[in-house]
Amino acid sequence: MKKYKLIIFIVILLFICFVIINGFNNEHSVKYEINKYTVKESFIDKRYDFIIEKNKNKYSYSLYNLNIKDKRIIKEIKTYKKNKLVCILPIYKNNKITNELYCLSNNKQVSNYYLFNKNDSDYLSILNKVEKYNVFYDYYNSKKVSYKKIEVYQKNIIDKYYYIIWNYDGMYVLNNNKLDYKKVLDYDLYDNIMSIMTDKYFVLFENTSVNGIKNIYYYDVIKGKLNKFEIKDEKLIISKDSYINGVIGEDIYVTDRNKKEQYIVNVKSKTINKISDNNYIVYVDDEKKEYNKSDFFMKNMYFEKTSNYSYYLKDNIMYKKMSGGNEILLFELDDIKEWNILGNDILIVSDDTLYLYNDSNGLKKIAESNELKYNYKNICSLFK
Repeated sequence: MKKYKLIIFIVILLFICFVIINGFNNEHSVKYEINKYTVKESFIDKRYDFIIEKNKNKYSYSLYNLNIKDKRIIKEIKTYKKNKLVCILPIYKNNKITNELYCLSNNKQVSNYYLFNKNDSDYLSILNKVEKYNVFYDYYNSKKVSYKKIEVYQKNIIDKYYYIIWNYDGMYVLNNNKLDYKKVLDYDLYDNIMSIMTDKYFVLFENTSVNGIKNIYYYDVIKGKLNKFEIKDEKLIISKDSYINGVIGEDIYVTDRNKKEQYIVNVKSKTINKISDNNYIVYVDDEKKEYNKSDFFMKNMYFEKTSNYSYYLKDNIMYKKMSGGNEILLFELDDIKEWNILGNDILIVSDDTLYLYNDSNGLKKIAESNELKYNYKNICSLFK
């Protein structure tokens, strides 16, 4: 009898542990009030989204990569006002979360970087008042150092971020500890760069020959090792008129416009497989969708990953907007030629400079190269 009671106790205990662990892992959406503010809090995939409102003032923002897995994590909201600038400072139950201001200027939400960069006197006045809550922003760019033919703002590079810049016959590999250059080709490759980042590889398709793509180079960012995958089966050689759809895990999907075929390339296993005839694949938010030939080749088909924000550029100003939240003015920058969203980071090429923007670090210069004035399409990549 005691044995059965022990077994029942263990089963109940395991069940309670399962409910607690998995319950907190589940998504949640709650609404509550703090200091007369209405807070809408959502949790999904280690990310908290907030929409905070009081009277006509509305703030929206996200907190990323959090393992708190709790509800109603804001315990207090402090308000600071100076002329037409109104900022809030949420204080959280878990003190490990960095305290940050969220500000409305003339009833429009603007980033801390934008106010700091404009040297807004009202903002600086508020910033002085919140120093005691460990609120401090350092948006100044570090000094640049010369490396071969480029200038690098190495101290601006976030830890464990790697930047790859293609330079005709090879690539610069930049991080905050080391600047390196890896020669890849014996000739210069200027246009139609077919490259992409997978989980840890920078992959380059050598698409210069009219006979098609036979060689695929892949650089292991972690190990710093360059390898080559040669396609030996003539039937699987990809024609020059091809493009990359996207990446799922370690698989790179490539579409051959000329042959009207789609391939899956895996450089780790050194394999290339043709997807069956009249069956073409696109992924949207990791969900597989199949197309027939006529629909698939109406336009270039790229894999999409929906973010909790939409980003857009208007009159040299970058904005983002959360669904149901505010349009947030992030930064202003002239001559933006190319930009890509990577999680909560924005990789930007403007004039001769590569930048990175995120809410925590602001807009930071990463590298300057005169060649970026003329060649910038698909030249710069980020691994993190």
